[in-house]
Amino acid sequence: MIVEDGLECTLTRISLSKIPGVFAKGSEPVVPPWPDPALVRSIERAARRIDAEIIHAHGWCEASAEVVAGRLRLPLVVTLHDYGKVCAQMSHFSGGVECDHYAGIACIKCPGSDQSVARRIGLTSVLRSQWRGTGVSRCGKSYLAVSTAVAERVGSVFRNTEIEVIPNFVDWVETVIEPLPAKPRVVYIGPNKAYKGVEEVRRAAAYLESWGWDGVILHAGGSGRDSSGLYEDLGRCSNDEVRTLLRASSALIAPALYPFPCPTVVLEAMSQGRAVIASDTGGHRDIVTPEVGCLVPVGNASLLARSIVEITRDNSRLEKMGLAGHGRVAMFSAESVVPRIVEVYAREMFKMA
Repeated sequence: MIVEDGLECTLTRISLSKIPGVFAKGSEPVVPPWPDPALVRSIERAARRIDAEIIHAHGWCEASAEVVAGRLRLPLVVTLHDYGKVCAQMSHFSGGVECDHYAGIACIKCPGSDQSVARRIGLTSVLRSQWRGTGVSRCGKSYLAVSTAVAERVGSVFRNTEIEVIPNFVDWVETVIEPLPAKPRVVYIGPNKAYKGVEEVRRAAAYLESWGWDGVILHAGGSGRDSSGLYEDLGRCSNDEVRTLLRASSALIAPALYPFPCPTVVLEAMSQGRAVIASDTGGHRDIVTPEVGCLVPVGNASLLARSIVEITRDNSRLEKMGLAGHGRVAMFSAESVVPRIVEVYAREMFKMA
């Protein structure tokens, strides 16, 4: 057990991780969407030790937590951080585009999956049985989703389930916003993954260079080996380095191709008083308004580049967007979001009383 700032954290090795070959060497074990015996035991021990009044699970931990909640007659709150209720990949992204299938035959044949066929069949079968209602719940259960996109996609399958949208939150304080740089410095933060939009960033940089744009696009989180023209790959950066980079930037670009559930990086940029250019998908729609930035069509590098030119040509406009974004982030602060979660706890505990 790890105790930090009054919080206890119990590390649990899930049962599946003990079976050779289930997870690729070096990969992180993933909690399955069915009850995992080791995780069930760990949750139950913790719940009994502290005499828990409610259990809050996240994602696929729901199945294991529900067993304990049923045994102890406790209410269960589940936060949906992704599309794992309807997609074995959790991303609802297939073959380079947003997916419109829900735990069916198409999921088994998913062209964008890096999972084995056997694993896809198993996961898809379990997910399908859950949304068909073959499972039996013995506890009161409430669902929260981190964005409207997650709530709508999961809700389209779980039609009789109420899903409340409560977003992720970030630390937010009133702060002095740094002056904008003289020349445009646009930041992209993310790994070298196609679904995150890194190829769109590179193509946008090529367009900008051909148009004679006098700025630079800085990529934090890449390999550090792929700089070209106006695109500069900074490699891996620490959290402090990312914040410093944002404070010295003109704007953030977030061109994800998949329906990003709740992009915390966008909130981080806004908290530093920076405008945001994001793809028109997923959780971006809940966060980015015309007052704080703009949304561009998914996968359109040319329009991404044009939006960068348009927004960065006028620093006074950028400053207004940055100030508006900094103010808007207060809605996504711990002070604003946590009380909403506590209200859900109180409501569910009252129902079970």
